[in-house]
Amino acid sequence: MKGFCKKDIPFLTGTIIIIFICLFFYSSRYKEIAEIMESKKKINEEVLRKEAAEEQLASMKMGMKKLRQKLALYEERLPQNIKIDDFIRQLERIERKSGFLISSIEPHKIREKELYNEVPVTLKAEASYEETYKFIHYLNEIPRLNRIESVEIERLNDETNQCNVKINLKVFTAGKGN
Repeated sequence: MKGFCKKDIPFLTGTIIIIFICLFFYSSRYKEIAEIMESKKKINEEVLRKEAAEEQLASMKMGMKKLRQKLALYEERLPQNIKIDDFIRQLERIERKSGFLISSIEPHKIREKELYNEVPVTLKAEASYEETYKFIHYLNEIPRLNRIESVEIERLNDETNQCNVKINLKVFTAGKGN
């Protein structure tokens, strides 16, 4: 093996200098690349956070819409004030549908409860058994909350199949707690 001679020193020095220059540029570029990659990672995380926030906002908007719809239904089923005239209009509609002939509607004194109010109502009518059944069926389908307390049926005579019907029910409204 041959040793180094003086002629090889400039070549080796040049090679070492070139290697150091390359390493210097590579290390500075490596830092820049690492910084760029870190910035890209942060931007991607921010984009994902914004997308998640947008999805969450859309979900919350949909939830609010559903809540408003439920609130409107709640207000219809259990209104803040008595609105007995609305209830009477609903009764008139189902009276026409069923053939049930209401002769009187007597609302009684409001009974205040902690979370709701009750309005007892007595309906008197003349109808057949079938018309009475249809009326009760439709009464249970109206939006307004109500509960039938009792039904009294007295047959008038055998020839007409008509009966005197008395229905005691309660209509509900929102109370103090609502």
